[in-house]
Amino acid sequence: MAQAKSNSQDDPATGATGDPASEEAHAEARQAIELGKIRAKSEHPDEPAPLDLKDPPPSADGISLPETPDKVQPADQTPPEEQQKQLEGLETIEELEKKKHKSTEAFKGDGEDVKPGSKGDEEDAKQSSRTNGEVDSSTKGTSLSDGPGEVVNEHDGPGPLGPGAHAIEGIGTPGMDNELAAQSQVSTVNAAGEDLATGVPAELDPQVAAFLVDDPEVPVAEVTPIMPFVQRKEGRRTVAVVGVLLTALAILLGVFLTKNNKGQGEDEGQLSEFPSLLPSDLPSSMPSFDARSTLAIVQDRGVLNCGVEDTVEGGAVQFGEYTGDLCRQVAANVLGDPGKVNLVKVGADRFERLHGRDVDLLIAGEESTLAKAVREPTTGEKFLFGYPYYGAAVHYIGLQKYVQCAVEQKRFGECKDLSICAYDTSDIRDLMTAFFPGPFVQFGPFPEMEKSLKNGTCNVLLSDTYRIYGSSLQEDIDVFTNAGKYIISDMYIARKQLGQVTRFEDGEWFNIVEGTRHWSAKAFQFGIGKDDSSCPATNGDEFDGSVNFFNGVYCVGNYGEIFQRSLGSHVIGVSSRYITMVDAVKFGPLTCDDCENIIDTDPYLREIVDAGKLKCGIYLDPLLNITTTSVSTLIAEQLCRAIAVAIFQGKPNAAEISYLEEMDFSKFPDEFDVMLGMSWEDAMSNDEGDLLPRRADEWAPSIAYFFHDKYMYRGMKNIGVGRADIFMTNAKRAPRNAQRFPFLVLAIFMAIVDAQRRGISRANFNKMPLIEFLGEGLSFIGRDVVAFAGNYDDIFEEAYAKSDGLIERGWNTVLPNSGRAPRMPTMFCDSLGVCPPAEFAFDIAPGAYYWNWEY
Repeated sequence: MAQAKSNSQDDPATGATGDPASEEAHAEARQAIELGKIRAKSEHPDEPAPLDLKDPPPSADGISLPETPDKVQPADQTPPEEQQKQLEGLETIEELEKKKHKSTEAFKGDGEDVKPGSKGDEEDAKQSSRTNGEVDSSTKGTSLSDGPGEVVNEHDGPGPLGPGAHAIEGIGTPGMDNELAAQSQVSTVNAAGEDLATGVPAELDPQVAAFLVDDPEVPVAEVTPIMPFVQRKEGRRTVAVVGVLLTALAILLGVFLTKNNKGQGEDEGQLSEFPSLLPSDLPSSMPSFDARSTLAIVQDRGVLNCGVEDTVEGGAVQFGEYTGDLCRQVAANVLGDPGKVNLVKVGADRFERLHGRDVDLLIAGEESTLAKAVREPTTGEKFLFGYPYYGAAVHYIGLQKYVQCAVEQKRFGECKDLSICAYDTSDIRDLMTAFFPGPFVQFGPFPEMEKSLKNGTCNVLLSDTYRIYGSSLQEDIDVFTNAGKYIISDMYIARKQLGQVTRFEDGEWFNIVEGTRHWSAKAFQFGIGKDDSSCPATNGDEFDGSVNFFNGVYCVGNYGEIFQRSLGSHVIGVSSRYITMVDAVKFGPLTCDDCENIIDTDPYLREIVDAGKLKCGIYLDPLLNITTTSVSTLIAEQLCRAIAVAIFQGKPNAAEISYLEEMDFSKFPDEFDVMLGMSWEDAMSNDEGDLLPRRADEWAPSIAYFFHDKYMYRGMKNIGVGRADIFMTNAKRAPRNAQRFPFLVLAIFMAIVDAQRRGISRANFNKMPLIEFLGEGLSFIGRDVVAFAGNYDDIFEEAYAKSDGLIERGWNTVLPNSGRAPRMPTMFCDSLGVCPPAEFAFDIAPGAYYWNWEY
């Protein structure tokens, strides 16, 4: 029997009670812990030493085990009365002997298994126990471990420690007793007679010495670790069952929502505040995981989700009807029924909802800019903007005196009381803060600004003409005589080019939306309009799923019909027949601190740079008798050199130019980097209005740089604006999401048009702004291009001087961003070749005529 020695008979500060039996029980509990350390070290010398139990060791599941001190804690650690209670709870050796066969459940944690190690009676193995139930997690045979352990119960008979001690392997072997005795008798008192651990005098801090006791009849139990729930058998079964249930629930929910949404599509495109809650809409960029095209998803869904502006709240009901019809045209083209559309109201979150697949496209009064296309600020994503479907002129309306003050930007003297209410958009806010100090302008929704003008809070209102025209202010204005209470400025101070928007990664869907706009205008030229007998939704014919751009015309109407039905029957023509047609959207914000250098991120563009030359192809259309001396060809040559100047830092000769008299429009010629001299309809559709399949995988269309003065339809020339020559780049040379070369080509032509509008040419090229959002390496492209080629007029006049003279200037002048314009939504008939007879018109300005053309 081991003996516990104490320096005190009854000292609550040390846990000694003076009872020899209790003293011995306390010593045995401590000694069992020490024995576990020594045994593990002997059995596994290569494993880390047992943790010092002064710090609580981590258990297998990351939970700290109870702290077991090496020494009696200082007197001030626990109140005396608590210590006395603890000591009274200690059991004597006789009591422990009585509990030798007690069940080992005390060793079990949640889900832990205790394996008996006795080779004898099974009941004895189940009831093996250990003094105080304490476990050393650093010892293999007696602690939680990374896997199931083995219980040691090998009896060599009573060892030198005597019967009653746990027979732990390694203890009682030669040499171990002396080592243990040495460990248990190391002095813990310094030269001053103070305890090393507590710092109190030794006589006030008695020590307890413990010796090992070996009891061959007591088996040692071992516990196994608690494995995570999902790794245990019952956990895996639970996960499997829950997974099956969730899958079934998702399928049922999808079926229910699909049926519900298809029902919505029958409601003739009623405005809905909530989009379809169906699975993702488009190709596989985040957050969608559906790899199908938008066309496939929309046709499978049976409804088009079209994001539109809340024009009722925004004060433009007629314009809302106009954009709603544009959405219905797309639905008719892809679904055969204009009623299968869900008009989803969007606001400032419009791009987030488009990127998140809540809507399939935006026709929401969004101004097109290159900066938004490259990196839209609310999402950080790229988007595709189509050719503008409406050019919204921004005018002043209000009291005549103050409208004149606003136009001349005067704010002193007779203009000191000028107060402007402006419809709040980002572009109008930027414009007005550059024109006037803050106190002169307030911004807000159109209905509020309209009310402020009427109640005298402000004396001038600034907004788009289509909002003014659609508001109650029409009662107080006369657009022809300006004799009403309010007048509208003759000059527009800005022009917003509103474009439809699609996600960047789906070129096929972009071509469908763009083709809808294109063929709606062409049908107006051709004299093809709404015809219920040809509309698949009304003529009884089954829709076969093929996209035909005339379906939107037959079911909804052509461009002229839609415009006049929603925005009015005002038509204007000019005596010269030709109006300005060359246009480009605005750059938008030019600065950027962290924009990527597109030369480094587009493998297509990097390939061109590494090759050291730009391979440029120009198509010579035989139907239009285009030759190498035609003005359109000479303009294309100069534009090729301008692109080379931008890419190769001022080297126009890096452009390698070739001419093609025959073209296979089913595929992009791989020997070229960029193609000019061809039109959108050449590559994307035929004269019957069919969308040609797979063309978006070959061709990436860009901006128009030249308009021919007649159009071709079914082999015949017709009067009106003709084919537009555009830039085309190769859609195969880089993954869709990595393509930046089309942006660069667009930016180069935009710089040429912008220089024209700013009055900048070669002589003052350094006035061109830096374009930072294409990356640091390309910020000077505007200046470089204008220094080499000049503005649009420079390029045209020089090309025309070298040309054969067979093609006149025609429509090819740049449309300004400010100037005189009609004070109402107006359709120009000249560009479409559909002007009414002159005898029914009346003059509104020198060389300009007006018709009220009721459709």
